[in-house]
Amino acid sequence: MEKLLNIPTWDLSDLYSSIKSGEISKDLEKINKDIKLLSKRYKNKIELINAQDLHKAINLYEQVQEKLHKIYSYIDLVTSENLLDIGLSNKAYYIKEVLDEYSSKIIFFKLEINKIPSEKIYKLSQNKEASKYIQWVKNIQIYKNYQLNEDLERLFLEKKTTGKNAWVRLFDETLASIEIKKNEKTYNLDKALDLMASSHDEKLRKSLGVSISEEFDKRIDLFTFITNTMIKDKEIEDRWRNFSEVDSSRHVSNHIQPEVVECLFASVKEFYPRISHRYYNKKREWIGKSKLNFWDRNVDLGFTKERVWSWNEAKEFVLAAFEEFSPTLANIGKLFFQNDWIDAVPRKGKMSGAFSHQTVPESHPYILMNFYGSNRDVMTLAHELGHGVHQILANEQGLLLSDTPLILAETASVFGEQLVFQSLLKSCSNKHEKKQILSNKIEDMINTVIRQVSFYDFEKKIHNKRRKNELTKDEISNMWLESQKESLGDAFQLGNGYKNFWCYISHFIHSPFYVYSYAFGDGLVNSLFQVYTNNFDGFEATYIKLLKAGGSKSYKELIKMFNLDATTQEFWYKGLEVIENLIDDLEELDTEIK
Repeated sequence: MEKLLNIPTWDLSDLYSSIKSGEISKDLEKINKDIKLLSKRYKNKIELINAQDLHKAINLYEQVQEKLHKIYSYIDLVTSENLLDIGLSNKAYYIKEVLDEYSSKIIFFKLEINKIPSEKIYKLSQNKEASKYIQWVKNIQIYKNYQLNEDLERLFLEKKTTGKNAWVRLFDETLASIEIKKNEKTYNLDKALDLMASSHDEKLRKSLGVSISEEFDKRIDLFTFITNTMIKDKEIEDRWRNFSEVDSSRHVSNHIQPEVVECLFASVKEFYPRISHRYYNKKREWIGKSKLNFWDRNVDLGFTKERVWSWNEAKEFVLAAFEEFSPTLANIGKLFFQNDWIDAVPRKGKMSGAFSHQTVPESHPYILMNFYGSNRDVMTLAHELGHGVHQILANEQGLLLSDTPLILAETASVFGEQLVFQSLLKSCSNKHEKKQILSNKIEDMINTVIRQVSFYDFEKKIHNKRRKNELTKDEISNMWLESQKESLGDAFQLGNGYKNFWCYISHFIHSPFYVYSYAFGDGLVNSLFQVYTNNFDGFEATYIKLLKAGGSKSYKELIKMFNLDATTQEFWYKGLEVIENLIDDLEELDTEIK
């Protein structure tokens, strides 16, 4: 199709020219020298040095970490282009082994940071130069009660090469190898899932759904074994570190209190009937079916023929939406298109899904997605571009403080989607088109909030049960169906064909309990957008200040700038009511059209 021409691929040469580049070898040598220097100067001395020397020590540590992260980032990006290139994977695996070995040699630094007495931390905060790192030190000290001695920390890190990282690689390569053949065409899993969700041909959707299910069934023993192994691996580390609950380590890394997550979780579950159950029952009526099947969940309702976007149209529309809110954000966003920082061409072997990889402050982020020209692809572009803009703004904090906790990392991405949604609504030429845009947005929000909380619910169940015994494929599938039926409601008929669809959700393997961050981000953005539409004085400048902060301030401090408090149920109710109100608008529009 002509509209799907001129889709960009990225240029990774700002990092390295190729995986065989001599620059990688040179940087590895430099890293090794710097690590020796860091160890010689500061090992077993951190708690004894003064604030000024501590600033120098942290600065050198940051330089070492930046060089390590640069190579790690390149390896992640270049392998995501083609997970089926065995030669590339083998070379990348070897380099990662070297990086892991080097990383293990500087574990001592964070451990010794946690031995610094509180009075010296206070002095650090009073020192003009050293105070830059005070929040990083505080972030490290959160882990004080969960760290092990240096030998054990090194063991855990080095064992990841043949442990967690190896299983993640097997999982990714297994998914990338799946091919679905239909009507003399061959689709990778990402394209097959996209067609199953978007095609107006129900026979094709059903056929794809059945075929995908069959491919999962063929590999379900492997996926079950990977899942059992990864959960047990996490449980062993959690036990050694004294994390009491299966999700405790995620809460600590997110710098969030468990009761806040529990408040979010309970609030969203309370709204299941008012949002997802209600919406899908209306969708069932609109489609004209007594029950929906899993291949109907994301299908476009067809109130109007969906537009097929060219890449250039999508780019211009997203940038215009950003520009209307903030020329500053739009100008940063333009850099991604001007400099080949985006890979959006779907192809065999390429990683499915989408991400924006932060890389390192001396460089810039890269975005990966698979663009097919749908409305949802436009929203994905807005989402990832929001991430990318956030990452560039946060880079001024330096490597150690640019990394944003996950619960805030989704803020700019979801806010970017909201900006594009509002622009799409304004651009509607008739009520049918508006109805289509509204229904798409509601489904996206259900996928971001309801679905992700149901994933979190599922993860908690399988992780807790795995602590008692190894899980069978049927046990995992039953818990999956239970969580999905509860969240989707009685509009769906979910049977054996859907029982193994847990196996392709990469977050379960890559980042356990990551998923609630999406719901947190959506709820926060809904509240932020209400503040914005209520003409909060200086909103744009305050919002950019939030993005620039990276990890230099806590989420409580940052959202307090907008007079928001995520510890209250009222905060989450307000965010969920935004979705409920959109359903009201959709039903009202439906009545008007009739």
